[in-house]
Amino acid sequence: MWIRFLNFPRSTYLKVTRHFRPSNMYASLRRWATTRQVTNRRAYPITTALAFIWPFARDSDPVVSVDKITVQLFRRATQAVVEQQFVEADHLLHELLHHLWVAHGEGILDVDRYVRHRARVCSELANVNLLLARYSEAEQLIKQTIQDCTALGVPLDDAMIVELSLKLALVFEHVGRMDEAAIGFVYCIRAQEKKLNNPMEDEQLANERALLGMCHNYYSKFLFKVGRSTSALDHAKLGLRLAEQLYGIDHPNSLHLLCDIAVILIELKRLDEARKELDQARCIVETQLGKSSCQNSDELRLCLAHILLQCVALEVMDGQISTANQLISQLDQLLQSVKVTDQFRQQLEEYRTTFGLER
Repeated sequence: MWIRFLNFPRSTYLKVTRHFRPSNMYASLRRWATTRQVTNRRAYPITTALAFIWPFARDSDPVVSVDKITVQLFRRATQAVVEQQFVEADHLLHELLHHLWVAHGEGILDVDRYVRHRARVCSELANVNLLLARYSEAEQLIKQTIQDCTALGVPLDDAMIVELSLKLALVFEHVGRMDEAAIGFVYCIRAQEKKLNNPMEDEQLANERALLGMCHNYYSKFLFKVGRSTSALDHAKLGLRLAEQLYGIDHPNSLHLLCDIAVILIELKRLDEARKELDQARCIVETQLGKSSCQNSDELRLCLAHILLQCVALEVMDGQISTANQLISQLDQLLQSVKVTDQFRQQLEEYRTTFGLER
C-alpha cells in the first residue's frame, strides 16, 4: 500500500516540452495562491490545482477566545498567500500551529478538534512551502496531514487522501525520488479505479472520475519525463477520455489534453498522428472563438497558443521549415493578446535559435 511508505512523527532531438496549461504543480499552486478561497466544494477539475476537502464541522459550543485567534490568524495567512507574501504566510501559519498546540495542552481544545484544525493548517502550510521551494518541509507537512486525516477516520481511498498522496508523489518527482513518485501515482490511480466499481450518486461519480483523470494526467507527465513515452501516451489518452466524458471535446481541459497527446506523439516520431490531433484541437478552438456567444475567449486563445507552438515543433521535426515559419508568424500575432509563461517564451526562442526560424 502506498500509505505504508509514509514515514510519519530527457533529453530529445527537438527538446519538445509539454507546455500543457498547468504542466506542473507549481503553476497550479500559484493559481491557487492568487485565487484562494476557503471552500468545502467537492470539485476536481483535471487540469487545475489540487483541491482539499476537510471533515470540519462547526463546533456547537466553541471556546470563543481560542476560536477568535484561530480565525484571525488563518484569515491573515490566507490573505498573505493571495498577496504572494509567502514568507509572511509561513510565519502566520506556524504561529497558528503553536496557538493550537498551546490550546490543546491547556485542555481548551480536545484531541479531535485539535487534530482537525492541525490537519487544515498543515495542508495550507504545505502549499506555502512548495511555493517557497522548501520541499522537505512540504513533504513532512503533507505526511502529517495524511496522518491526521486517517486518525480522524478518513478512509485511505477517500478523495482527500488520494489528492494528498498525488501531491506527495509530485514532491517526490521534483526532488528526484522517482521510485517513490511512481509508487504514489500508481496508488492514486488504483485507489480511484477500485472506488469507481462501487455504486454512488451521480455528482460523486463525476468528481471521482475527474480525480482519476487528474491522476492519469500527472502520471502521464511523470512517465514522459522519465522517458517512458509509450506508457505516457496510454495514460494521457485515458485522461482525455475522462475529460471528454465529463466536459465535452470542446472544453479547454480536453483541448489541452489533445495538445499534450500530440507532444508525446511527436516525441515518438508518430508525426501524422500528432498532426491529426493538433489539427483537430486547432479546428475546435478556432470554431469556438468564431462564435459570438464565446465566453471563455482568453482561455481558448491561450490554448491556441500552446497548439501553435506544438505545430511549430511538429513541422520542424518533419523538416517543413517554411510551414514552421508561417506558424511562428501566426503565433507572434496571437501573443500580442495572450499572456503566456516565461517557459513558453523560452521554448519559442529556443526553436527560433536552434532551427533558424524567423523572428
